[in-house]
Amino acid sequence: MGGLLVEFGKELHAFDEQGHPFSFRTQQECLIFGSLVLASPFELHRQKLAADLWPESSIEKASVSFRQRLSSIRRQFENHLVSDRTAISLHVPGSTVIVDPKTAADPDSLHSRCLALVEGALLDPHEERLNSSGWIRKQAASILDGSAPGDFTRKAIHYFYAVALDSSRDREDRLVYAVLAASNEGYRLDSSRIMTLPTEFDTSYLEDQFLRRCMAYLYQQAAKVAHGRGYWRRSALLEERGLHFSQSNWSRFRVIRKNIDIRLDTRAYTALLEFGASAAPDPDLLSYIDMNLVHAHALVGDYDMGHKAAKRCRARSRNSPSHVLENWLCLNEALLAMHSGNHRQALAHLIEADSTGGALTSPIDLVWHWLIAAQVFASMDDYRRTAVFSSLIERVRGLGDKHVSPTNLISFEARMEYAARRSSTTNWLEAIGEAENIPLAQMQDFYRSNLRQVLAA
Repeated sequence: MGGLLVEFGKELHAFDEQGHPFSFRTQQECLIFGSLVLASPFELHRQKLAADLWPESSIEKASVSFRQRLSSIRRQFENHLVSDRTAISLHVPGSTVIVDPKTAADPDSLHSRCLALVEGALLDPHEERLNSSGWIRKQAASILDGSAPGDFTRKAIHYFYAVALDSSRDREDRLVYAVLAASNEGYRLDSSRIMTLPTEFDTSYLEDQFLRRCMAYLYQQAAKVAHGRGYWRRSALLEERGLHFSQSNWSRFRVIRKNIDIRLDTRAYTALLEFGASAAPDPDLLSYIDMNLVHAHALVGDYDMGHKAAKRCRARSRNSPSHVLENWLCLNEALLAMHSGNHRQALAHLIEADSTGGALTSPIDLVWHWLIAAQVFASMDDYRRTAVFSSLIERVRGLGDKHVSPTNLISFEARMEYAARRSSTTNWLEAIGEAENIPLAQMQDFYRSNLRQVLAA
């Protein structure tokens, strides 16, 4: 699951990349560690963090208590903690944070308390620049060009958003600040705000190309958030609205792909085929078109065309390798092989997808891998494994993932219903019980070993 897996629920659980758990002796240790995880890679003010953790104590006693709790954490994370007398931060690249929505909504939950500590103690490295129009515009231009991530603190994001909504300020300034507010992934504002942010501006008479790019970006980010929350139709409509400001081939492709996610009918299928034949010769875009064509061809039964699209995509990826593209291509090839009746080839593609760098780094990746694996096992009449992986999907989807598109969900649920009817209720329930006893940190190894066992049989 990457360098570190942290799960926020009623309690805090943390595992290293081998699945070994870390131990926390006190609630304060959990709060300190959880705050450092949520703030990473930004720094927290030590004294402010200590004061917020022990509000009834003097600052001297609070600092002593803080150092005592920190020493226990340091023994386990010594190579990843960076601190001095003023600040402290945690650096663990490739980490995954999972938050249980059932407890996260509670203001007294562990996750909410850690977020409050982060907001109170966060040191903002950009604080002196937040009112510099030159710096702000330069940051926005870098984000629009894709050369800089929106790596800002939560405090800065809230400031950007406040400026974006301040109708007394110049509209151009507001738009630029809105780009920065919508850009950040790690400190995403409430998602409903991002989805409505583009509508805060009167966009009917924009002529400046930079501002048009800003608006296109806002609609793209709003669509991305809607997609992540499972609002598929809304996401497609936001993407279509963004075409008013950017008619780029990538923008047009996203609209077509979103419509396929909602419903793969003849119109959507034909649109993707025609776009692939007429799109500008951008190798990366053509690769993503072909990767999606593999998926579409598999679902409509055009297996020969699916294999040709996969072959074109693989040939292109040798010149411009992308771990993300390779991972999704392997998954779509697994679907293609399964639908065409080649179960062993489907398993081989799933194993290949698992081995691609960058795969299985989030619950979203896990859901898609297991979604296809469950269907492959169902098509092989292996109902025990079908039930196990169907149950694992429900566990991870319950943690907030809504990335299974309606098109794929219909196919998946139909196969699961068929498999459940073919299997005995006792065996199905026993398999679900087995899945529920697998620790989150060991799910990837469990998935990998099952694929290899079946392929070797």
